[in-house]
Amino acid sequence: MKKSTRRRISILVIEDDPGDLGLIRSNVRLAGLKRIGEDDPVIWASTLADGIAAAAFNKPDVVLLDLSLPDSAGITTVERMRAAAPTVPIIVLTGQDDHQLAEAALQAGAQDYLPKGQLFQHDALGRAIRHALVRQKLESRLHLLDAALNAVASGIVITDLSAAIEWANPAFTQITGFATAEVVGHNPGEMLNSGKQDGHFYEGMWQTILAGRVWTGELVNRRKNGSLFDAALTISPVTGGDGSIRHFVAIM
Repeated sequence: MKKSTRRRISILVIEDDPGDLGLIRSNVRLAGLKRIGEDDPVIWASTLADGIAAAAFNKPDVVLLDLSLPDSAGITTVERMRAAAPTVPIIVLTGQDDHQLAEAALQAGAQDYLPKGQLFQHDALGRAIRHALVRQKLESRLHLLDAALNAVASGIVITDLSAAIEWANPAFTQITGFATAEVVGHNPGEMLNSGKQDGHFYEGMWQTILAGRVWTGELVNRRKNGSLFDAALTISPVTGGDGSIRHFVAIM
């Protein structure tokens, strides 16, 4: 039989109630997060200070965090844990099924919120942990893509279907002289138009990208200070799951 290559999950539980800890351990096993023969994936800390130290030492995959601890209580607990472990997903455990508290916990950096009453449902805890891990991977990938787009030397803008700019990278603002706040919501062609290209030029560009094809060409643009510069430009349509065009990405 082929041996499983699944990596063992490490779960830091910061909880001062031994009874709740036992329930969490049981549900972790029932949810299939601990397999027969594996070490216990749960690391226990009964105070926030001990939890912060355990997070630094053990590098857990996920933190289950009680909001009422001997040395910390409420949303401050989430904020302190998030500052200590900025990349680890946090699932808040609390005895209060309070929507406002849940929203505040999410705004403070938690990825999920689980009333302790749901600990009696092993599938709820297992689902929350698995969802937190998946979201963390997606967020890490988005952060990487964002960092890459911000680091490249080419100017990049993302527009909506009407060509209104929704996002621009630092290189675009350096090339054109326009700050990000000045370009968001505006059409790049209107802001950078030098008058060197006629209406037929832009009509052909629009016909190409609205047909779902990539447009590539050269044009003369105008910076904020009025100076002109030559630009090689590529505009690509971005489609949704249904195949319809949602955005355009222009690389200068």
